[in-house]
Amino acid sequence: MERLRRQQELHRVLREGERHRAPALVLCALGRPNGPPRAAVLLAQGFGSSVARNRARRLARETARVVLGRIPAPFDLALLVRPQFLDLDFQGRRQLLSDLLRRAGVIPQKVAQPV
Repeated sequence: MERLRRQQELHRVLREGERHRAPALVLCALGRPNGPPRAAVLLAQGFGSSVARNRARRLARETARVVLGRIPAPFDLALLVRPQFLDLDFQGRRQLLSDLLRRAGVIPQKVAQPV
């Protein structure tokens, strides 16, 4: 996974991308023609201390790295992290991001197993 660094590209994702919301995280996804997925981590208002902000950034980047590391889809993603994100454990963060990525069509839906 690469980081989305250029401000004009980030603004384009936020302006034109498809938004998917959860209480702890908002995902903006915008497809592009080719290349690996790129992501940017943004923080919502409400993080009081620099310790909490930096922890939230680290946790969001690590979660994105694990989830997006297996995805070849060429998407630009913006992750807007809310304060509730810090209350989740790693499995919860991973599941939340995976669900939002499925809703956005970045990763395929789970196929139901026949009974």
